[in-house]
Amino acid sequence: ENTQMLEEKKAWKSEKEKLQEVGKMKTEQINKLTKEQKESFEQLHKVLKERDAVKESLADEKKENGRLEKMVEELQSLIKTLKNEIDDN
Repeated sequence: ENTQMLEEKKAWKSEKEKLQEVGKMKTEQINKLTKEQKESFEQLHKVLKERDAVKESLADEKKENGRLEKMVEELQSLIKTLKNEIDDN
């Protein structure tokens, strides 16, 4: 009976060690995945920041194009007015 108890104790100890090893491996996996997730979020944040900068740049470019188109229209109108004045003289 004493021998059986020692064998059971060894078996439980062995099982405990196996479970501790599995727990350690799972903790390492969780830490690795957490690190990868953090890196992924950082990359996503960087991409979103770049996207926003491009959007802003495109909006600025669109405003500038609108301003230039208006200037062209004003210059064309001025040229037409000057031509009419020249033709009248």
